[in-house]
Order: sequence, then structure tokens, then C-alpha cells
Amino acid sequence: MKRALVVGINRYLKLGRLRTPANDANAVAQRLHEIGFEDIKGLPATDEAGLWVNSDPDKEVSKEELEKAIECLFAIDEDGHLPETALFYFSGHGLRSVKVHRSKGFLATSSANRDKPPEKWSVSLVDLRQILEHSPIKEQLVILDCCHGGEVFNYKEIDPGNSDIVRRCLMSACAASQSAFEPKAGQGDHSYFTTTLLEGLQQPGRVTTETLWAYIQEHFKYKLQQIRRNNLNNSDSYQDPKCDNRDGAIVLIEGDIDPESDSTITNKDFNPYKGLEAFQEADAPYFFGRCKLTKTLVNAIYDQPFLAVTGSSGSGKSSVVRAGLIPELKKGTTLSETADWQIYEPFKPGDDPLASLAQVFVDENNENLSLEQVKTALNEGESGVKTLLAHLNFPTVLLVVDQFEQLFAEDKPEEKRQKFLDCLCGAIDSDPPQTQGDGRESSLRVVITIRDDFLGKCAEYPQLLQLINRKKQIVGPMNEGELRNAISQPVKKLGWEIPSNLETLMLQDVQKSSGSLPLLQYVLQQMVNRRHSEGKRVSVETYQEMGGVQQALQRQADTVYNKSLSIAQQAIARSIFLELTQLLENTKTIARQVRKSQLTDLPYPPEEVETVLEKLGAARLIIT
Repeated sequence: MKRALVVGINRYLKLGRLRTPANDANAVAQRLHEIGFEDIKGLPATDEAGLWVNSDPDKEVSKEELEKAIECLFAIDEDGHLPETALFYFSGHGLRSVKVHRSKGFLATSSANRDKPPEKWSVSLVDLRQILEHSPIKEQLVILDCCHGGEVFNYKEIDPGNSDIVRRCLMSACAASQSAFEPKAGQGDHSYFTTTLLEGLQQPGRVTTETLWAYIQEHFKYKLQQIRRNNLNNSDSYQDPKCDNRDGAIVLIEGDIDPESDSTITNKDFNPYKGLEAFQEADAPYFFGRCKLTKTLVNAIYDQPFLAVTGSSGSGKSSVVRAGLIPELKKGTTLSETADWQIYEPFKPGDDPLASLAQVFVDENNENLSLEQVKTALNEGESGVKTLLAHLNFPTVLLVVDQFEQLFAEDKPEEKRQKFLDCLCGAIDSDPPQTQGDGRESSLRVVITIRDDFLGKCAEYPQLLQLINRKKQIVGPMNEGELRNAISQPVKKLGWEIPSNLETLMLQDVQKSSGSLPLLQYVLQQMVNRRHSEGKRVSVETYQEMGGVQQALQRQADTVYNKSLSIAQQAIARSIFLELTQLLENTKTIARQVRKSQLTDLPYPPEEVETVLEKLGAARLIIT
């Protein structure tokens, strides 16, 4: 069962009368009824059990009425019925109380008065959050079309609850400090936000809170143009809808999956598997199996300014950050605030960590900062990073440091290592704002990926250790369903499928050995390549012929080394791989990224080195 409470208050005794809320609420109630909500209550109702909201200008709503209706919505009813989904929609005036650096939001009832404390005549959004937290209902949706509705996202005041048990989606027509607008008479019967909301609920196919919010994000910008045209004398006529969908999508309309997400790739020679490479941001459409982990990472870096993504070698740390976390943050589908963040391209510490960091800050679109200026600033440590942040017009700047373990290579001077950590850790804001508008400069957030066997090295740096202990996320093995998605879903975009018996065999082989995800991707990539180039069927026979997950890479390397390289070229290949590997203390090794010029400087004829690099690259044994 699905239950809803729709509220539309036109009449206010001490605040300006509104024109559209009752119409808004009635239209929303009508659409909810059409899509399967069985139990819908309206306020102010036409009668005691009425569905429709009374648009009579003399009809009022009291604080007691609204509070009781909200409590009943999110509770077990008198007959012991517990709905699967509960939706609360409010259209009316919203109020905001600001004291020093603290603010609270309120849903205004008919007797609300700006000159009196809002607590007396309005429902606090903190109280609403408490009702949600203690509700036994598993799917909760709140939509606020009122001024200052964004105050509902104030996580400093109330814990959002256990997201493993409850799915909760919050939407507001505007940010905490903003107003929500309705059109002038004769220009529309619904508010700008509710108009877009209703359009989104008319989308064909399956509609979830995520697809609904994506529609609102895309189409509200056109409504914003109307708002600005109709409020030429109002410098504050900016309305920025917000959403928190961190707990996962709630299905509103059953139907076929979004055709765009299921569409096939027109280039039939395209290979969606990455082999030994990490997935990149551009590969997000073909990145499967880490949906739940991606949501966890989004929530973690939103709630804390530092996140260490750790796991064993080959667990997929880089891929989930690059192709999962970053695209999701940029889309803002889970948390709308993150779409406004400045997210820099992930970088590795490399041979000179400070120089690598400096290169990141030199944005190609920022003509105010040269590389030399950035390097000079970074040499000042924490204060230098804060100076750089002051030049940026973003609420949040996110830096992503991949393969953080490179920082602990023995050939790196301790002074450089410490300076890099001073820049990265010292400049992090312990209480970062999620949004603009509070007069603060850009705040810094940092995500690192690091092998779990290097966490002990971090203990030698107290500030870094404190940050890691505050928030780290282990990338563990995929479960069976996630593995099946990673194997089968990418080729569906090519218009064909992995045979079920091959999928099961691959699944069994991967589960036998930890850290084998890159090997799985490699054998899948090679099988698809052979299908394209040789017409080889993707089958159990082909898979076994290649050696399966455990032996395909070794057989390929042995074949290239023994059959494609001469004795002299084999010596060059050994030198190349030694250059690409770095030995640390306790016999640990890490992959080392080097410039191509460093390899052509090896004590061999440059043209011979180039030939070997081409052969190794063509066999996907190295990435150039």
C-alpha cells in the first residue's frame, strides 16, 4: 500500500495570501492517485475524509492539524496497517529563523506571523526529520514547495537514520536561504517547481525518485528563466531546487527500465571491458557491479571532508572512484548539492607529489593562476592551499589522489612527503559547507585510494592517521549478483549476451581468488576482441582455450615474450618492466608510472625500445 498527505495552504492571516498551493496539491493528489497511491489525504480537506484540498480562501490549517496529519502519515494506522511507501507534499509559505550561525526552517500554517516566534504557529522541519527517523515505514518521500525548504537538509541537527533499513528521499523547491516562486495571475495555475514535478511524473516508462529528480534538474532551468523575467526588480529571484536521495531510488511508477540506460552501442566494434586498466569517468555507462558501494562513497564524502578508499591490490578501488563516485557526484542524482562542487581530475603522487598537486590546480579555464604561482603557494603548505582555494568560486573543491601508496616510495625525500601531506591534510575544513551562500570561501575535500597493506605507513603521520581513522571505506569483493552484472551487463549494450554457462563458470573462477577483478576484465576484453577480429564465439570453449581468469594473462605474456620478441628485445622488455615496478621495504612492490622518455633513455637503441613498447602495448600488457 502507498499512502500520501498533500497540503496546499492559500490562506494566511498575517502572511501574504498565495494563489497556487491548493491547485498544486490537488494536481499532485490526482497524479498520485493515477500512479497507484491508494490512501491519499488532503489539507485543508473538502470534508473529513476528502481527497481534494479545499481552495476556499477562508479555509485555514492550524499547526495542530498539520502536525497530527504528518504524524499519522508516517505511523501505523488504527487498523494496524503499515504502508510500504509514505509521501508528504507541502505547498505554502515556509519560514526561516536565523540565530548567530544557526538556522531552522518551518512549514507555516494559516496563523503564522513573521513578527512572532515561528515555533508557535508553524511546524519545525527538525520535528519533521525526527518523525521520519522514528517512522517504521520503509520508503519515505518528502516534497516541499515553499520558501526555505532546503532547511530540511540540515544534517547537523538530526541524524538521517539507518539507510540500510529505510529509503528516504527529500526534495525541496529551493535552498535553505532562498524563496520559492509562483507565477503571476494569468501565467500559470501551478508554482514553477510543482509544474516541473508534475511533468516529471508524466514521464513514460519506469519512474523512480532518481529519474524524477534528474528530470527536475534538467527542466527546471527553463522555469528559472521565467522566474527571472517575472521578477526583474528582485535581485534574489534565484531558485535552486535541492534533493537528497542518498538511500537509494524509490520506485514511483512501475514500467520498463529507462530506454537510455538500456540502449545498445551503435559501434559494434566497441569493447566495453577495460582489461588491466582502471575504469575512467568516461566509462561510467559500462561500469557495473558497484552501485551500492558508489552510494556509500557519495554519502561518506558528503558527510566528511576526507575519505580513504582502501582495499587489496586489484579490488577495484580506482575504478569505483573514477567511474562510480565522481560521475555520481557530478550528476547530483544522490545529493543535489554535489553537482555544484569543483571536482578535479584524479592524480597520482608520482615522483614529485607536490608538482603533481600543482598541476591539478592549474585549471585550463583559470587564467589567473600559472603553474609557477601554484607551486610557490604550495611550498607554503596549508596556508598556500587556502590561498588557492580563495581564488575559486565553488562551495567545495574535491581532490582525488589515486594510488596514494606511491607517496611512500623510499626514493622520495621525507621533506617533500611531509610538505605534500601538510598541503592536503592541513587545508581540509573540519566543518565544510555543502552549499554556497554563507559567505565562506571554497572548502577542500579529499578522497584517496590506497592499498590496505600501506595503511601502516600512514600511522607514521598523526594528522593523516586521524583523518583515515575518521572515515575509511574498504572495497571488498563483489557479491554474486554484483559479479554477474559486471560480467554480463556491458555486452548487452553491444546488443548480445554472455552465455549463462560461461557467466557461471567465470563467476566460480573469480570467487576462488581474491584480487582477480583485473584478470576477469582482461579475459573478457580479450574474448570480445577475438570475437570482433577473428569471429571467435564467446563461449566456454573459447574461455578455456585462453586459460580462463587465472591463466589468460600469463599465457598472453608468455606468447608475446617467447614468440614476438627476439633475444635482444626480451632483454629490453625485462628492463621496461623493472622500470615500471618499484620495490619498497619489506619486499612490497607498487606499479610505477613513468614518462615514455624515461624508457627510451634505457641503454638500448631508442628505435628498438620503441618497437618493444609497441608490441607490449598492442598485447595490452602495458598501458601507454
